[in-house]
Amino acid sequence: MNIGDGSDYVGAWTFLLPKVAPSQPSAEWRRIADMTRAALSHLLDHALLQFPLAVTSETRAERELQITTALIAVPEELAPWVEVLRERQQWGTLEISGKSIVESPRGDRALDGVLGVSVAVMPYGSSISVWTLSDVWLPYDLNGRPQPIVSAFNGPRLESALAEIERAVGVAAVGEDTRFAHRDGYTLRNRRVHGNVHGDVLDLQDMGYDESWIVERWPEPE
Repeated sequence: MNIGDGSDYVGAWTFLLPKVAPSQPSAEWRRIADMTRAALSHLLDHALLQFPLAVTSETRAERELQITTALIAVPEELAPWVEVLRERQQWGTLEISGKSIVESPRGDRALDGVLGVSVAVMPYGSSISVWTLSDVWLPYDLNGRPQPIVSAFNGPRLESALAEIERAVGVAAVGEDTRFAHRDGYTLRNRRVHGNVHGDVLDLQDMGYDESWIVERWPEPE
């Protein structure tokens, strides 16, 4: 199932890129553009993102914030978009999203809101983050029901993609536990009562959320 935008992420991983001095926005965009393309390519290869990709961009120059949107409709448009990215002259951020294939014993579906990518090119440092609002990587869903097959189908795909991004950008991702899950490297596991590995799995209500936060209930319990 998917939790709605505006909640805490179910999981998030940030690749903090080593700072290069002197840091200028144009040089940073040239550096991070190719890394962004590599990250997207690995997620696309595992069907964790699919075209079309929606991009929301924020740039700031002389205290003026500019927000633009773009659509990368087909694979052939990715390389030209990266070239445009390389020419940017201002600090800014990107939010990139698209449908993700979720696998289940009952078949596969392309769903919105499962996973996205955030890119930041700022004076204090640059980063690429991968985040998810879905529980399909977890042994139990967010209502505390076991889903061993769903997690076995989807968890390794995410873990592999994140490991490939690490090799592409040259740094391991960092991140913290979220309200919904513990983070073990590139895998996620359910929170349990009092943090005890043998305790009961926490559900949405335990985490301070209600059913209204669920925007996609598929896949159903096994």
